[in-house]
Amino acid sequence: MGSRGALFFLLLLFPTVFSDLAANTAALLRLQAAVRGRTLRWNTSSPNPCSWEGIKCDSANSSVIELRLPGDGLSGQIPLNTIGNLTELRALSLRRNSLSGPLPSDLDSCTELLKLHLDGNKFSGEIPVNFNKLTKLRVLRLEENQFNGTLPDLESLSHLRDFNVSFNRLTGPVPASYQRLPNESSYAGNSLCGGPLDSCPNDNGDGDKLSAGAIAGIAIGTVIGALLVVLVLWMLWRNRRGRRISAQVPMSPEQPSPAKLYPVLATDNRELDNGFSGRGVVKKEENEGIVFFEENNENDFSLEELLKASAEVLGKGSGGTTYRAYLDGGGEVIVKRLKNVGLSEKEFREKIEVLGSYRHENLVHLLGYFYGIHERLVVYDPMPISLSEALHGSKGGYRKALTWAARGKIALTAARGIEYLHSRGPKVAHGNLHASNILLTNSNVARLSDFGLLQLAASTPPSSKTNGGGYCAPEIAGERKPSASQKADVYSFGVVLLQLVTGKEASEEGIELPQWVQSVGEERWMIEVFDPQIMVQGQNSGDQMILLLQLAISCTAHHPNTRPSMLQVTQRIQHILNT
Repeated sequence: MGSRGALFFLLLLFPTVFSDLAANTAALLRLQAAVRGRTLRWNTSSPNPCSWEGIKCDSANSSVIELRLPGDGLSGQIPLNTIGNLTELRALSLRRNSLSGPLPSDLDSCTELLKLHLDGNKFSGEIPVNFNKLTKLRVLRLEENQFNGTLPDLESLSHLRDFNVSFNRLTGPVPASYQRLPNESSYAGNSLCGGPLDSCPNDNGDGDKLSAGAIAGIAIGTVIGALLVVLVLWMLWRNRRGRRISAQVPMSPEQPSPAKLYPVLATDNRELDNGFSGRGVVKKEENEGIVFFEENNENDFSLEELLKASAEVLGKGSGGTTYRAYLDGGGEVIVKRLKNVGLSEKEFREKIEVLGSYRHENLVHLLGYFYGIHERLVVYDPMPISLSEALHGSKGGYRKALTWAARGKIALTAARGIEYLHSRGPKVAHGNLHASNILLTNSNVARLSDFGLLQLAASTPPSSKTNGGGYCAPEIAGERKPSASQKADVYSFGVVLLQLVTGKEASEEGIELPQWVQSVGEERWMIEVFDPQIMVQGQNSGDQMILLLQLAISCTAHHPNTRPSMLQVTQRIQHILNT
C-alpha cells in the first residue's frame, strides 16, 4: 500500500483525531496571522503544531492542551476562532506581552482550562461574565491590564484559588461570591470597594455580615486548606531532587553579547577551586543538580544548559554576585551566586525551601537553587529593572522617568511585599532590603528579591553593613554575624522611601540619607529635599510628598521601638495616596 493509501486508511480509522488536530492547526495559523511576535517563528512547514514553540499536545498528539507564549513580544488583538477553537486547552499563558483590545467572546469555549495567565498586557473592555463557563479554572491572572467596568459575579468558579485583577480600571463593589478570595492586594490599583476592601459608600454594612453557614464553611475550608498545604509541603520535600523548572520570561529582543555563565562564574572569584567545573557540578546520579520549586513549568532546562548560558554581571553585594543568564532556548533567568554560606547542606536546603514556599505578587518568584561542593546558586524569575537603576541610572546610563504617581505605586507595592514576609512569623524578615533588591515591572509594580538570603551567610567583614551602605539600621550596623529583624526592615524601607522622595543615593560622601534629611529644616524641604524631577510634575501632590517624607523619617528613627510596624506603614501609605 502506498503512502497515500496508508494515510487514507488512517483517516478512516481515526477521523476524529485528525479533524481535531487540523482544526487546532487552522486556529493557530489564524492567531499567527493576527498577532505579531514569536508566533512568526512557528515552523508552519511542519503540519503538526505539537512541535511548534510554546505548544503542547496530549499524549496521542490529537489536540493542543497547552499554549504558553509568555514574554514573547506579542502585539495586536486576538480574533475570534483562534484560541476559542482550542477547546481542549488546559493552560493558556500570554502574560507579559503587549496584546490589546477586548478578549475574544469565544474564549469561554475552552471549558477544560485550568490556568489562565493574561497578566501584564493591554487588554481592555469588561471582564467577560461568560468566564463562568470555565468551571474548572483554578488560576485566573488578569492584573496589570486596562480592563474597565465592574467585576462580574464569577460564582460558578468554585475551584478558583489563584485570582488577581489588580492595577486595572475596574470600578464598583466586589461581588459577595469573592469572599473565598479575600486577598486585598488582588484588587489593588482599581476603584473597587466592599468585600476585603473598604466598604462602599452608602453601604449599610449588611454585606459584611456572614451567615452561620458561611462562617462554618470558611472554618471548614480553612482546616482543609491547612491540611492540603502540609501534604503538599511534605510531597515537595520527598521529591525535591527530582523537580524541574522553566525560565518564565524569554530573552529580551535586544540581547547583549555577554560571556558564557560558566567562565564568568569561574573567573569572577578565582580563589574558588574549579569554579563550576569538576566535582562541583558533575552529577553523580540522574536526579542530582538544581532543585526546583515547581513542576511542569513552561520551558524546562537543565543544569548543564544553565551553565552554558550567556551571562552578564548585574551587581555584587555582601550576599554574593547576581547575573542575568540568557538560555539557548530563548529563556532568561536571574542567577544569584551566594558567598560565604555558613550552613550544612541539610540546613541550607531546609531554609531555602522555606523561602521558596513564599508566594506573593510583590515578591520575585524564587524558581530554584543549586547546592554544590563549591557553589550555592539561587535562580529567580527575571525582571526588567531595579528601583536603583530607575532612580539613578544603569550602567548604560538609562534612568527611568518616575512620576510622583509611579513612585507612590512603588512605595505601596514594595511595602505590601515586606508586610507579607512579616506576616509569615515574628522572626521572618527580608534582612537585605535596598533599592537594588526592589525590582519593577513595566507598570511600576515593585517585587522584592533576595529576601532571607543574607541569613545563609556565616559572617560578613566587621566593617561592612549587612544590607548595604546607608540602609543598615543602627542596632545591627557592623555586626560580624548577619542578623535580621522586622524593625531593621522598617528602617531600610524608610531609607527607600527617602530615596523615592529625594531621588538621592542612600549614602553620599559618607553622609547617610536619613541624617542629611533631618539636618534640613522643614521650611527648606521643597527647595532642597524633594527630587526636582517630581517637583515639576506634582503641583497637586505637595501634601502627599510631605506626608510620605514624614513617614520615612519615622521609619528611620534611631530606636527600633519607636518605628511603626510594616502593617502600619502600608496602611499609612495607602491613606496618603488616597488623600
